[in-house]
Amino acid sequence: MNELDKPIGTKEQPRLTAGSVIVKSIKVELAKEGSKHKLVRFHCKHPDKEELIVLSNVMLKKVQGNNINIKRDAMWYNLDEDENIKKTSTLAVVLKFYNKNTLKEFENSSVNTELDASGYLAIKAY
Repeated sequence: MNELDKPIGTKEQPRLTAGSVIVKSIKVELAKEGSKHKLVRFHCKHPDKEELIVLSNVMLKKVQGNNINIKRDAMWYNLDEDENIKKTSTLAVVLKFYNKNTLKEFENSSVNTELDASGYLAIKAY
């Protein structure tokens, strides 16, 4: 069948459930080829999947006055002038939430996940 004649499929893509996963490794990588910005990617063992899953987004609670929103954000690798993780960054929020001083401390520990609005897993940090 010609690619231009393909209809929309009817099968649902299986989704992973939210819950606890074990961080096996962490990588700091360029967000995309040619970019100068780096993302932190957690390579995790999910109980429902044989191979490791990669998480680079986090769910955060944002409070503004009486409004409380749950927001997804990327874990950008931003450094301050002392070459440490920027204190106000999303990544710093994740480290503080899980009581870690460095990314290395996440290895072989568990983090909780949550589904974002699109149904993708992200690290829960609130």
